Amino acid sequence: MTHLPITGTSNAIDCGLLLVAWAVIGMHAKRLGLQVVDTVYYMRKYFLYFAIFNAFMSLPCLFVFLQPSLFPAAMGWGYAIANVFLIISLSYLSRMEFKMSPSWAKYERTAMYAWMAVNVLLTILNIMLVALKNQPTFSNVNGITQFHIPGFMNPILGLVSLSAYLPGIILFTTAAIRERQNRTRSILLASGMLLIMISGPLHAAAGTWQVFMTADIVNVLSLGLLASGILYRSDPTPAPVSPAAPSSKQAV
Repeated sequence: MTHLPITGTSNAIDCGLLLVAWAVIGMHAKRLGLQVVDTVYYMRKYFLYFAIFNAFMSLPCLFVFLQPSLFPAAMGWGYAIANVFLIISLSYLSRMEFKMSPSWAKYERTAMYAWMAVNVLLTILNIMLVALKNQPTFSNVNGITQFHIPGFMNPILGLVSLSAYLPGIILFTTAAIRERQNRTRSILLASGMLLIMISGPLHAAAGTWQVFMTADIVNVLSLGLLASGILYRSDPTPAPVSPAAPSSKQAV
C-alpha cells in the first residue's frame, strides 16, 4: 500500500495558501483604489513565486501513485525547477529590503543582478547534484520525500535564506522599535519572516512525519503573519512600515 506523500501534500497546501494570500492582497488593494507601496508590491511577487515553487515541489509526487519508478527523476527535476522560482521569490524580498533602506536603495538593481547570478549557480548545482546524480527517493514508511543533497550544499542554502530574511527581520524590528503608534504591522512582518526562516531548516531536517508537520504548522503560521502584516490597517494613503518612505507602484 502506497503511503500518502506528506511532503507533496504539504507543498500543495502551501501553494494554495500562498495563492490565496496573493489574490486577497491584490483584491484588497484594488477595492480601496490604493497606490501600492513597494513593500506590498514586492511582497505580492514574493507570495506568487513562492507559490510556483511549492507547485513544482508537489506535482512530482503524483508519480508515487502513477509510476513510482519515475518518481526519483521527476522529483529531481521538479526540485531543480522549483528552486529557480524560490530564488526569484527571495530576490523580491531582498529588493524590498534594499528599497526600504535610504542608504541602500540605490543598490537595488545591483542586488537584483546578484540574485540572478545566485539563481544561475544554484540551478546548475541542483541539476548536476539533485536532478541527475543524487535523485530524491520516496519513503513508504513515513511518506516523506528524502532529498539526498550533498553536505556542502547545506551551508550555501542556509546562507541564501539568511541573506533574504535576516535583513528584513532587522529592518522591521528596528521600525517597530522606532514607531510609537503604528508598530503592529512591522511586528507582524518581522515575526512572519523569523518563523519562515525557522521552518525551512526544519523541513529539510525532518526525518519523521511529526517533525515535518511541526515545520509545516510553523510555515503556515508565518505566511499568515506576513499576509496580516501587509493587510493591517490599509487605507487610501498607507504609511510606510519602515523609517524610509518607499516610492509608489501601481498594483499589477
